[in-house]
Amino acid sequence: MRCAWGRELCDDLIAWYGTNAARARDRYRILEIALPIAGASISVAALAWPGNGVPAAVLGGIVVVLTGLRQVFHWQDNYVRFTWACQTLKQERRRYDVGEPPYNDPALC
Repeated sequence: MRCAWGRELCDDLIAWYGTNAARARDRYRILEIALPIAGASISVAALAWPGNGVPAAVLGGIVVVLTGLRQVFHWQDNYVRFTWACQTLKQERRRYDVGEPPYNDPALC
């Protein structure tokens, strides 16, 4: 007899790590696209408004904020860690389902 609560817990963790890995990946990708666009826009703003430094300064501030978000939230690191954890849980669930050691011990339940 298999432990139903163990399988349910594993499934819940796989879902959590999978969802949060996808979120972290998406946020990381958006940030990595937005940063060079904002950075390149500084030069464009300086050329478009040669006597006005405000647009370039605002874009520079946006670059600083985006870089700060990258440092604070570690979306790339979380994406890698959460994906690794999700895949490891899936591997262990498969081992559990086929009854590989150490999951073949009935005393564990």
